[in-house]
Amino acid sequence: MGIDGGEVRVLAAARVKPEARADFAALVAAFVATTRREDGCILYDIFASVTDPCAFVAVERWTHRAAAESHLAAPHTQAFLAALAGASDGTPASITLLSGRVESLL
Repeated sequence: MGIDGGEVRVLAAARVKPEARADFAALVAAFVATTRREDGCILYDIFASVTDPCAFVAVERWTHRAAAESHLAAPHTQAFLAALAGASDGTPASITLLSGRVESLL
Protein backbone atom coordinates (compact mmCIF):
# COMPACT_ATOMS: atom_id res chain seq x y z
CA MET A 1 0.00 0.00 0.00
CA GLY A 2 0.97 3.58 -0.28
CA ILE A 3 2.33 5.59 2.63
CA ASP A 4 -1.18 6.80 3.40
CA GLY A 5 -2.77 3.45 2.49
CA GLY A 6 -4.53 4.83 -0.56
CA GLU A 7 -3.85 5.85 -4.11
CA VAL A 8 -0.43 5.64 -5.65
CA ARG A 9 0.95 7.64 -8.50
CA VAL A 10 3.68 6.43 -10.78
CA LEU A 11 6.14 8.35 -12.92
CA ALA A 12 8.02 6.22 -15.41
CA ALA A 13 10.60 7.69 -17.76
CA ALA A 14 12.50 6.19 -20.66
CA ARG A 15 14.52 7.31 -23.66
CA VAL A 16 14.57 5.58 -27.04
CA LYS A 17 16.99 5.66 -29.95
CA PRO A 18 16.06 8.27 -32.56
CA GLU A 19 15.67 5.58 -35.23
CA ALA A 20 13.28 3.62 -32.98
CA ARG A 21 11.11 6.58 -31.95
CA ALA A 22 8.39 6.26 -34.62
CA ASP A 23 7.92 2.52 -34.09
CA PHE A 24 7.86 2.93 -30.32
CA ALA A 25 5.42 5.84 -30.47
CA ALA A 26 3.12 3.74 -32.68
CA LEU A 27 2.80 1.18 -29.84
CA VAL A 28 1.79 3.77 -27.25
CA ALA A 29 -1.88 4.34 -28.21
CA ALA A 30 -2.90 0.68 -28.00
CA PHE A 31 -0.91 0.14 -24.81
CA VAL A 32 -2.47 3.17 -23.11
CA ALA A 33 -5.99 2.13 -24.18
CA THR A 34 -5.51 -1.38 -22.77
CA THR A 35 -3.97 -0.05 -19.55
CA ARG A 36 -6.83 2.38 -18.95
CA ARG A 37 -9.23 -0.61 -18.84
CA GLU A 38 -7.30 -2.31 -16.04
CA ASP A 39 -8.87 -2.65 -12.60
CA GLY A 40 -7.62 0.13 -10.36
CA CYS A 41 -6.47 2.47 -13.13
CA ILE A 42 -7.60 6.03 -12.47
CA LEU A 43 -5.30 7.79 -14.95
CA TYR A 44 -2.74 6.65 -17.48
CA ASP A 45 -0.99 8.84 -20.04
CA ILE A 46 2.33 8.75 -21.87
CA PHE A 47 3.93 12.00 -22.96
CA ALA A 48 6.86 12.84 -25.22
CA SER A 49 9.23 15.53 -24.01
CA VAL A 50 9.03 18.91 -25.73
CA THR A 51 12.79 19.38 -25.47
CA ASP A 52 13.86 15.78 -26.21
CA PRO A 53 11.58 13.98 -28.67
CA CYS A 54 13.16 10.63 -27.76
CA ALA A 55 12.26 10.95 -24.08
CA PHE A 56 8.91 9.62 -22.85
CA VAL A 57 7.21 9.88 -19.46
CA ALA A 58 4.25 7.84 -18.23
CA VAL A 59 2.04 9.52 -15.65
CA GLU A 60 -0.11 7.03 -13.78
CA ARG A 61 -2.64 7.05 -10.97
CA TRP A 62 -3.86 3.81 -9.36
CA THR A 63 -6.40 3.10 -6.64
CA HIS A 64 -3.74 1.28 -4.63
CA ARG A 65 -0.25 -0.12 -4.92
CA ALA A 66 -1.46 -3.66 -5.68
CA ALA A 67 -3.21 -2.35 -8.81
CA ALA A 68 -0.01 -0.67 -9.99
CA GLU A 69 1.98 -3.83 -9.33
CA SER A 70 -0.62 -5.93 -11.15
CA HIS A 71 -0.26 -3.59 -14.13
CA LEU A 72 3.51 -4.14 -14.17
CA ALA A 73 3.00 -7.90 -14.22
CA ALA A 74 0.30 -7.87 -16.93
CA PRO A 75 1.19 -9.55 -20.25
CA HIS A 76 0.54 -6.39 -22.29
CA THR A 77 2.83 -4.41 -19.99
CA GLN A 78 5.57 -7.01 -20.22
CA ALA A 79 5.30 -6.97 -24.03
CA PHE A 80 5.44 -3.16 -24.02
CA LEU A 81 8.48 -3.16 -21.73
CA ALA A 82 10.20 -5.67 -24.03
CA ALA A 83 9.55 -3.37 -26.99
CA LEU A 84 10.89 -0.47 -24.95
CA ALA A 85 14.03 -2.43 -24.08
CA GLY A 86 14.63 -3.05 -27.78
CA ALA A 87 14.09 0.62 -28.59
CA SER A 88 16.06 2.02 -25.64
CA ASP A 89 19.11 4.16 -26.28
CA GLY A 90 20.76 2.56 -23.25
CA THR A 91 19.68 5.19 -20.75
CA PRO A 92 18.24 3.32 -17.77
CA ALA A 93 14.46 3.62 -17.51
CA SER A 94 13.09 4.76 -14.18
CA ILE A 95 9.89 3.94 -12.34
CA THR A 96 8.98 5.96 -9.27
CA LEU A 97 5.98 5.17 -7.05
CA LEU A 98 4.60 8.20 -5.25
CA SER A 99 2.13 8.17 -2.40
CA GLY A 100 1.02 10.38 0.41
CA ARG A 101 0.95 14.09 -0.15
CA VAL A 102 3.58 15.92 1.82
CA GLU A 103 1.00 17.79 3.89
CA SER A 104 -0.51 14.45 4.99
CA LEU A 105 2.88 13.31 6.27
CA LEU A 106 3.49 16.35 8.49
